Amino acid sequence: MAMKKFINRPEDIVPELLEGFALSHPDKICLVGSNLVARAKPKASGKVGVITLGGSGHEPGLSGFVGQGMLDVSVAGEIFAAPGAPRCLEAIRLADRGAGVLFVVLNHSGDVLSAKMTMTLAQREERNVKQIVTHEDMAGGSNPDDRRGLVGFLPVYKVAGAAPAASRSSPSEMTRWRLAWASTVKPALAA
Repeated sequence: MAMKKFINRPEDIVPELLEGFALSHPDKICLVGSNLVARAKPKASGKVGVITLGGSGHEPGLSGFVGQGMLDVSVAGEIFAAPGAPRCLEAIRLADRGAGVLFVVLNHSGDVLSAKMTMTLAQREERNVKQIVTHEDMAGGSNPDDRRGLVGFLPVYKVAGAAPAASRSSPSEMTRWRLAWASTVKPALAA
């Protein structure tokens, strides 16, 4: 049987789904700026912000991980398309609570390209931002660069999101934690 769905206007799909998501969880998230999904209650000053980006179409997808102990901001693109660098830079500004921002990027070509442009813009503003691209050892073939990070992002979100609550970490320190975590995943799953 064919799946049925309601679409008011195709060009409004993403704004409407984000609005509905925010209305259904007003105690957890809110929409700010150019449809950025942000924590309803921002993290305390002096803590590292954690953001991500990705195309819409598999909600709650990445935006569903925004909240206490997880992401601070998610930048949702159009259906299966990465958001543009200006919106990602807006998210960096929003998430920056004075200790820098960790920018978690899944290994999709559009996301990586948008993140690269975002990092260029952030450097121009002299922002304290570190980027990590998720990969994983459990899927994707023999070339690690082809592994898209579809499973590997979740522990990174959780560790990176919870770490600032425990201490005053820097984005660089959090990048090192991610690298240490990645080197332990394969042996742990093989055991």
